[in-house]
Amino acid sequence: MSIPRKHHFVPQVHIRKFVHSDGYSIYFKNENKVILKKLPQDIFEVKDLNSSIDENGQIDHTTIEQTLENQWDGKFNSHYDILFSWIVDSIEQNEYSKISINESLNFFFEYGLLGYMRLLKKTPEYNSSINSILDLKELIPDLDELESSEINLSKEDLKIGATALKDFINQMTNLASDWQSKLKFPAPTATELPMFRPKKIICDFFISKESPFFLPDCTAIILKSDESFEYQNQQINKIVSVAIPLSPSLFIQIRNEEFFPNEKTDIYFVKKEQTNKINNKILSFAFEQVMVSQDFKVSK
Repeated sequence: MSIPRKHHFVPQVHIRKFVHSDGYSIYFKNENKVILKKLPQDIFEVKDLNSSIDENGQIDHTTIEQTLENQWDGKFNSHYDILFSWIVDSIEQNEYSKISINESLNFFFEYGLLGYMRLLKKTPEYNSSINSILDLKELIPDLDELESSEINLSKEDLKIGATALKDFINQMTNLASDWQSKLKFPAPTATELPMFRPKKIICDFFISKESPFFLPDCTAIILKSDESFEYQNQQINKIVSVAIPLSPSLFIQIRNEEFFPNEKTDIYFVKKEQTNKINNKILSFAFEQVMVSQDFKVSK
């Protein structure tokens, strides 16, 4: 049996909700172009992103992937259905439903953080250890640029020393590259995330029927406060809100009630102008890629 090595930083179960008649339209920010893709397994993925090294020093491509599937990706639809049922029941009854959604809101609050951290692990930190070694190369001058009067060694001695130093750094660079290609940066485990969850949360449900919401590669828009709390001897910023497009017609903003003491969970029906404002935020917060609507136009 083949071992899947395409590891997704946005789960396929989430991606599938944004399919349109031709497949999936992916906007690449840096290249300012849209590419059409047919299959969800080819979207928001990196080879071996969640691979790790086991206790025997062997490459493990499956353990973290299975953990994410069991604790997060596999529970997406059931929690989505609970929220959807709450919305439908609230609309039909013309009052807020008695269906309990706290567990599902907590799930998606942590899911949004996890999605952001999944991609964050592959982006700015990804080559830090290699870069620190490569920076050493800049400290080694070219032999031909050195004036013999500036050194107390012969040309031959200097050449031998410089060659040995270059060989050492090249060897360390190759080792670091090899290590990262095997290990990379595993996604955080589910046990870390409840520490970031507020004691009480409320949610804004935005429903759009006129134009679809986009889905970013960072999964969620995370807003944090200057206020902090202590976690593992570190000061961590409190999370103000986690906002996630769950489907083309449903965007949720889960908020820390501590910062909104007099507000409550509510449902909002938004028109195209408001949907566009949300989509512009999604575009600005995304790292590199955004799943957009079928009629999305690239600006000049």
